[in-house]
Amino acid sequence: MMPLSSFIKKISVNPAIFYALSSRGWQLFAGPVTLFFIAHFFSANQQGFYYTFTSILLLQIFFEMGLSYVLIQFVSHEFAYLRWTKWGAVSGGFKIKRFKQLVLKSCHWYLVVSLLFILFVMPAGWYFLGLKSTAEVNFSWRLPWALLVLATAINLLLTPLLAIIEGSGKVQDIYRLRFAQTMLGTVISWIVILVGGGLYCAASIAIANALLSMGWLFFKKPLLLRWVYSVTAFKINAQHSLFCWWTEVWPMQWRIAISWMSGYFINQIFVPILFLYQSPVVAGQMGMSLAISVMIIFTGQAWLSAKAPFMGRLIAEKNWPSLDKMFFRLVWQSSVMVLLCALGMVLVVCIGQHYVIFQRLLPPSQMALLAASALLSHWINCIAQYLRSHKRDPFMVLSVLGAVLITGAAWYFGKSYSSYGIVASVFCINLCYGLPTAIWFWVKYRRVWQAKMV
Repeated sequence: MMPLSSFIKKISVNPAIFYALSSRGWQLFAGPVTLFFIAHFFSANQQGFYYTFTSILLLQIFFEMGLSYVLIQFVSHEFAYLRWTKWGAVSGGFKIKRFKQLVLKSCHWYLVVSLLFILFVMPAGWYFLGLKSTAEVNFSWRLPWALLVLATAINLLLTPLLAIIEGSGKVQDIYRLRFAQTMLGTVISWIVILVGGGLYCAASIAIANALLSMGWLFFKKPLLLRWVYSVTAFKINAQHSLFCWWTEVWPMQWRIAISWMSGYFINQIFVPILFLYQSPVVAGQMGMSLAISVMIIFTGQAWLSAKAPFMGRLIAEKNWPSLDKMFFRLVWQSSVMVLLCALGMVLVVCIGQHYVIFQRLLPPSQMALLAASALLSHWINCIAQYLRSHKRDPFMVLSVLGAVLITGAAWYFGKSYSSYGIVASVFCINLCYGLPTAIWFWVKYRRVWQAKMV
């Protein structure tokens, strides 16, 4: 039997992946604790509101339009010629002005996005959640929702700076920060639940994330903050543009935006549908089950995300053999972890299905379908990461058609057959459409793009 140390070495757990996995590991530990707290201190209706909060909140995708992901890819290419110096300054000769213009334009974009997010999402949430505000809903949800939206808007303001730092290759630093945010946010949310704070626990997580991000940037990258928010920054932005947003960023961004928007309908529309057509109780079961499934997918994506900047550099250097070798190794390593987590999830649910706490999840047969869909989704995401590292996104059509198919199926089968209809239809669509199409895209575009870039 292979020793644990040899297994860890075999699957290449470097410091960046270690912190990413530590975050997922903490979530795997903290998830059951949170589940227990929600099951014990929340009513079934309150649980439904909690997870519907999360689903509606992800409408931020429609405002952000995938820019954080695009920034990571673009900055990874720019930092082939740049480097960080002390306290967040950047050196690299004539390339610096171009880099600064990219940063400033991104920060201005997110400022507008944050304001629009507050103006549209806050009242939309009040209206939708109010549709189920009956006599059984005897808990506060309006003010917690408002605080959650405001805290999320602050996090959006900080997103471009963190994405730029991650894209520059400082993946370990950002993942360490996220690990701290995950731990602190979870602990604070537990405290809020224990003292009877109810749905305020959701806002407490977003507030903790914002405070930690601001503190980290202030102490680690103060010079970056200084010139981003200084008068000089506006002068640089007004100079002759060395960086054209509409010809360099936008062609990739709008495709990523459509893919991400489609991803909302592919992954998050189920809870609002069940909330509207079934009940907050069923929506809460789906929301909690989806949270576990998504956590498993993100665990596998840690390998690909940690190596994204390095894949971008290999593409810039046209080092195709090293790129493919890295990609296949990462897919194998991450797939092993996703499979183990998925099997573990199904096993635990099967063993504990007679306990009250597990009745807040979907039944075992539906959890098994979710686990299988998680593995399929992971393989699709791996292929998407490979292709998007070329600063292109051919997945737009795939994502749009997938969103139409899944949303239509979720609406019809969710309305008629509740949660089972949704998980079964999603698995069939991923198996028969999503994965085969993704593999075909990978074979086609990998050959064409790399031949053109030689």
